[in-house]
Amino acid sequence: MSETLLDHGYIPEEHAPDPVLSHGDPTAPGKIGIWLFLASEIMFFIGILGSYIVLRSGSSLMFAQHAEALSKPLAGLNTLVLIFSSLTMALSVDAAQKGNRNRLVLCLVLTFLCAAGFMVIKSIEYADKAHHRTIVAAVRDRATPVRVELGSDAAGKKYYAIVAKPDGTIFNGTAFAKKTDKDWAAGAIPLQDQGSGVFVGEVAGGASGVAGRSPVKVYQLAKDTPSTKDSAAKLPKPNAVDWGAGMYAYDGHVHRHGDGYVFSGYRMPMESEFNIHLISEAYIKEKGGEDLELKGKEPKPANFIEDKDITDQITYGPWKNIFYASYFALTGVHGMHVLGGMVPIGILLIQGLRGKIFAPQTEYTGLYWHFVDLVWIFLFPLLYLI
Repeated sequence: MSETLLDHGYIPEEHAPDPVLSHGDPTAPGKIGIWLFLASEIMFFIGILGSYIVLRSGSSLMFAQHAEALSKPLAGLNTLVLIFSSLTMALSVDAAQKGNRNRLVLCLVLTFLCAAGFMVIKSIEYADKAHHRTIVAAVRDRATPVRVELGSDAAGKKYYAIVAKPDGTIFNGTAFAKKTDKDWAAGAIPLQDQGSGVFVGEVAGGASGVAGRSPVKVYQLAKDTPSTKDSAAKLPKPNAVDWGAGMYAYDGHVHRHGDGYVFSGYRMPMESEFNIHLISEAYIKEKGGEDLELKGKEPKPANFIEDKDITDQITYGPWKNIFYASYFALTGVHGMHVLGGMVPIGILLIQGLRGKIFAPQTEYTGLYWHFVDLVWIFLFPLLYLI
């Protein structure tokens, strides 16, 4: 009897129904996979964006000054391009789900072109950094300012500076000469009283680069125009002399021009404490730096820097400073994600042209692409606007 009961009780058709069939279609494994992948990407970008924010908070002024060298118009254009690509990607997903092949192909083409356009604009930005650099160079063939501090008791008196080499020869406007009466007159540089014992004059073109490394003597003369060494009264000893050691810091754009560079940007005398990695165009402008914008294309413009005069230079690459290391890291990683998104978009486009539609895969690609666009929405204000 027990066997009979067992035979009648074991009916396969009366098994509990498959939960998959009874609760409708589950979430597709592909969609779960893409969401898990995006979750890992979110954690990755939170890490690098958080690091950037911490670094910026520790050097806010330096980050702000160097951010001025970034192109806001190009970044703004890229933002519009990516926002439009999100729209075309969403339309691609809708077309794939409705089986509209023509609209799918059109929207995928537009999305792919937007991605390519983003990378082209980004490459223009990167190329600009190669032409933007900080240069330390001697100044030749033009006037070099000299700043002399004599003390507050010197106010209202007339002083001249004499630039001399260690061997006693004097700069007379074009070269260094022996100490004759004529040389004293030709080599004396009148100093203008700026108040508080500070006097400023200019060394004529030709001495710069040499004069800055030479000792300066200051004379108080009986007449406005010195004639001989004997006409000098007491010789006050300068408390300080500053002309940047004949060297200037340049920051701006350069273009190769023969045996040097044509420079467009700003320059200032070298400061006593100088770090080529931290100097920016914004900093030099803030200090009242001289504007050397290119005015013409003559054989050797006034803003021409010879290779032999350059002692140090650095481009605006990731080695420039911590700001540009962060900039290239963030935009570079994001750019690789854009290139990565172009691969599945291109594959789906090719399949669409062949008459095949893959609705689920188009949706997964769309989720990834929206994430890439969202990351840029965070990068744009953090790097370019704040």
